[in-house]
This record gives sequence, structure tokens and C-alpha cells, in this order.
Amino acid sequence: MSGNILDDFCLPQITAIMENYSSLSSLKLSRCNLTKTLFNSTDKVKFSKILQNSKLQHLDVSFNNLTSGLEAVLSSLPAGLLSLNLTGCSLETASSDLVVSSLLSHCCRKSCELENLNVSSLSLSDVNLEKLCSGLKNYHGLSSLSLGHNNITSSGLDFLMETVLTESLPITRLKIEMDFSKDFWRDEQSVEGTSHKLREILETDGTNLSQFIVPCPKEGLATYFTKVWNAHHGSESKHNKDGLGNLVLCID
Repeated sequence: MSGNILDDFCLPQITAIMENYSSLSSLKLSRCNLTKTLFNSTDKVKFSKILQNSKLQHLDVSFNNLTSGLEAVLSSLPAGLLSLNLTGCSLETASSDLVVSSLLSHCCRKSCELENLNVSSLSLSDVNLEKLCSGLKNYHGLSSLSLGHNNITSSGLDFLMETVLTESLPITRLKIEMDFSKDFWRDEQSVEGTSHKLREILETDGTNLSQFIVPCPKEGLATYFTKVWNAHHGSESKHNKDGLGNLVLCID
């Protein structure tokens, strides 16, 4: 199921669709102008129960200003969920803690199967990311993680990469795009240190990192990353800059 422009009174209809189509595997409600008001009705309880017991594998609620309404969604995620897109679901910094705490509760389930997580544009900080990392070890199948356009820096990225290493997460795509105004790197030493962690990840058995996107360092320091990428992927190695000046490392 996918949605276009809905409104904050459509929760009974969404719930009915999930209830009547029990085999529904994908629910896309991106850019539907939904807000936290969607969950102010008495239908919230039924929605949460139906969602939690559903067979959904793919859920996309991106670019709706749900703010505190995210709790109704995140506290009821089905155990078999494979992909979750929360991009731009809150314009309030205060919601960052809610997002992280709810994801931590979900990933502590023994049957958690999440493979693809997009938490871009949610005002997440380095502190938020470190808290989230404490539960990533339970995401045994996590292969794609998008953290772009948040308030994190290279320090948060280093903590995340260390978690990938210590927990042997099977990450294949790690994306942390920023815009031109972000002061992501502290100095040359921080760039060099992160490139060393990238090399360690690439050399770790069971990790097949094929895409890595980070803010491009200044003054030609991107070579720290491109040399590591080229050395590991050889003739398959590709690297370029996107429209916002981020360094994109990938393979053919």
C-alpha cells in the first residue's frame, strides 16, 4: 500500500486496510501531510495492536511531521519488519530521544529482523547516536544504515564504526550525507582516524561494505578515504562527489 496526500483523520482507514489485508507486506505513507494529530483519536489503540501483529516487512512514514506521534508507530513495530524509513519525521529536536529509545526497545526483541534503517533528518546528535549504537548489536541483519542531515560529527561516526567492528555488523551501505554548511570534520587527524576505521571494516570478515557516503573533507584530504577504498576494491572501486559535496565511495 502506498499513500499520497491524506489527512490526520485517516487512521481508521489505515487500520482497516491492515486488518482486512493481513498479508500486507509494505506500507508507504511518505509525504502525506500527516502530523501527531493523527494519533489523538481513540483509534490509536487499535492501530497499535494491528500494526504490532501485522506481517509488514517494509514501513515508510518519511517526511510527515509526526513529532511525538512517532511513539505510536515505533512502540508497535512488528517483529518481522525488514526496512524502516523515518526520514524527516520530526522538526523538533526533542523527538530525537524518543526515536532512539523506541528503536532500542524494538531491537531488544529476540526476533528483530531489521535490515534497512533510515533515520536521516531527525536532528540526531552524537549523544543520540552513541545511545543507538548500544542496541545495534541486536540488529544482527542490519545491512543498510542512513544517518544523513543530522547533527552528528566525525566523533559520532567513529563511535558507530567502532560498533560495526566490535559487533561484526554486516553493513553494506553506510550513508551520512550532510549539506555544505555542516562542520563535520575537526581536523586532518580526525579524517585520518576515520579512514583507518574504514580500512578495518573493509578487512573484517563478514562485512561487505559496498557504499560509504560522508561529508567530503577539505583541502584534498579525501585521498585518505579513496586510497583505502581503491586498495580494497581494486578495479571495482568508484568515487565521486554528489551535489552537496559529499564523498561517495562505491563499487561497480
